Amino acid sequence: MEIEKIYLDKNNQGYIVCKQCGKTKKIDGSNFHTSKPIKVTCICKNIFYIQLELRQYYRKKVNLAGTFERIHPDNRAVGRITIEDISAGGLGFRTMSSNVLIPNDLVKIKFILDDTHGSHVEVNAIIRSIREGHVGVEFRELDEHSRKLIGFYLLS
Repeated sequence: MEIEKIYLDKNNQGYIVCKQCGKTKKIDGSNFHTSKPIKVTCICKNIFYIQLELRQYYRKKVNLAGTFERIHPDNRAVGRITIEDISAGGLGFRTMSSNVLIPNDLVKIKFILDDTHGSHVEVNAIIRSIREGHVGVEFRELDEHSRKLIGFYLLS
């Protein structure tokens, strides 16, 4: 069973598109209080399943090598990372050695996109979550060039 993710905007609104007939319907995600797949029956009788994604941005699964350097509260922590997902607002990674980071640390992350140009990206980010070794960060001070690189990368 294939489950289509429906990304909701900041107002909990999203769009469902039937792959069989192309009919589009606006959905209000605030009416649903479940993380389980939802069964949808289109007017054309096509039945499919959706899952509502409450993230503000689309998140792309990746496997990119990079490095981090903690810049606040001190800069004594550095290391190699594997970036597992990226969005316009942040990214998720795993450290290659024991994790010394904690929520609210400010880090500088450097990595190379696997796009046709091998684009170098350097961003400052704040640690927002750490779960089972996965570190989630929110971008801070993202310059226009990096914002465009990441934006184009997410479209590919």
